[in-house]
Amino acid sequence: MIDVENVIIDRVIREARGHWSKIYVYGEAQETPAGYPAIIIREMSNQIAERFIDSSKIENLTDVMYQVSVYSNLKSKKKQQAKELRDFVDGIMQEFGFVRTFSQPIENLSDTSVSRYESRYEARTDGEYFYRR
Repeated sequence: MIDVENVIIDRVIREARGHWSKIYVYGEAQETPAGYPAIIIREMSNQIAERFIDSSKIENLTDVMYQVSVYSNLKSKKKQQAKELRDFVDGIMQEFGFVRTFSQPIENLSDTSVSRYESRYEARTDGEYFYRR
């Protein structure tokens, strides 16, 4: 199976820590982040691109989808910080070659004092390169 999850999450962690002195980045679902600001990146789908199967290799390309949730709990300008986080991750995903297929504010039901945005990204990959579908 072609697995690029760690490559994506590691880059987001590395670059996010260069922008925010204290940020929490997760690669798994969290009911509530341990702290804020926070980014959660989850692989939602990884399926073989059937059209590219040949006799020499079962899996040449896979179609992947990632869901990104960002959170801010600042007393003021939390929505602005959440948008900055969203745009930051969006830039990285686009540099990889992903297409954003969804993005909107989401009400954070577990704590309505937190501003949250959610985005989804899709691409086709061979494990090294990413292709817009």
